[in-house]
Amino acid sequence: MTGRRILTMILIAAMATGASTRARADAGDFAAGLIGGAIVGALVNEAARGNTAGRPPQGNAGPRRLVPSDAVHATQTALNRFGFNAGTPDGLPGPSTRAAFQRYQRHVGYEPTRTMPALQRQFLISVDALAGQGGAEVTRRLDRLGGDRASLLLSYMADPVDAVLPTPEMVNTSAMQRALNRMGYEAGPVDGAMGPSTRGAIARWRADAGSPAHGAPGPQERVDIIADYRRTLARAQGVVARPPAQPQASGQKPPQPGSAAQGDGSASAGGAETGGAATTRLEWRSPESGRMRERLERFYNSDYIDIHGRSIDWGEPPLRIATADLDGDRGNPAIFVLWRDSAYCGARLCQMHIWNWQGGPDGGDYARIGDFLHEGEISLAAGRSEGMRDIRLGETLMRWNGASYSRAAPGRSSADGVGAGSDAGADPAK
Repeated sequence: MTGRRILTMILIAAMATGASTRARADAGDFAAGLIGGAIVGALVNEAARGNTAGRPPQGNAGPRRLVPSDAVHATQTALNRFGFNAGTPDGLPGPSTRAAFQRYQRHVGYEPTRTMPALQRQFLISVDALAGQGGAEVTRRLDRLGGDRASLLLSYMADPVDAVLPTPEMVNTSAMQRALNRMGYEAGPVDGAMGPSTRGAIARWRADAGSPAHGAPGPQERVDIIADYRRTLARAQGVVARPPAQPQASGQKPPQPGSAAQGDGSASAGGAETGGAATTRLEWRSPESGRMRERLERFYNSDYIDIHGRSIDWGEPPLRIATADLDGDRGNPAIFVLWRDSAYCGARLCQMHIWNWQGGPDGGDYARIGDFLHEGEISLAAGRSEGMRDIRLGETLMRWNGASYSRAAPGRSSADGVGAGSDAGADPAK
């Protein structure tokens, strides 16, 4: 009987009996608490309702005192054991816990959130339980990873076992939509509705996976989509099914933009040839002008203070920027932000954000239109899609679909001019 079937049976029993077991700091007692079922049962219920820990009380009943939660206590304990420092576990989702959870999210490649999504906590707690129980399989992984416990998270994302996968009940339609969107399958707005865009995204995912299934996704497919999404995040962090023979040592700083491991695309902005299509490399620099720094502080300072307890230090800026004209508005070029701060970087790659001007000459503001993990050279490709320049992240071509940048169909070059509004013949230097 597989680990997931055992876990599901225990979960059903726990939900029937209403059992509740406080997770202990000790690994053995914690594993017993998990097997008791209350923690996983609570996460299943949260996922089914679309709830996340850390959300403020709703309704008009006035201020309510937060009650310690076994699931939050287990989350805090796991965060501490993986080195994300949530403070003393107390079962309450306070600022220290949320900041630690964001560090975990960045480490594995999730988009940081102000809440703690149930599926992400399920994975964290499940891997922690396995690590606490030990065994030959965990020992082999740790040996390959140089003993770095935090790297186990990426290892189990890249190469999961049944015990770390969610139950089908936890994977609602919204969770699938988020996963499909982040993988580039364009499921549309995350609204929890199984509409045409979501069905089309599932069909494209099935085609890539070689699945003959059709219609609404079954229970196993729901789990498979989440597992595939986690593998995609791990690959973006440079982790594949078999962990690398020489992993990054624990505590080592993330690779810096411009290092040999990443490449910085810092050549002059002249045309280059990549994959047969003319490209324009971005020029990365430190933000030096007061106006640019003010913009970046407006974009990021609130979250940066939440994480570090201080404002951005411009004496040693934790990011680099590049500017480029994406849509013909030369007066307000797009701003590319490449982080080199540990809070915005995983084991191998760092986050890159794109901000573009939204509005007319009489008013408007910058909006974030792209979030990526830096995988090498970043450049502007020759073509346009829906009026916006195509972008290359390493060898991956990204096209604007009218709302966001997403992965281009395999085998298409930037000069193909596919899609409504494409103007691939435009001057690539614009």
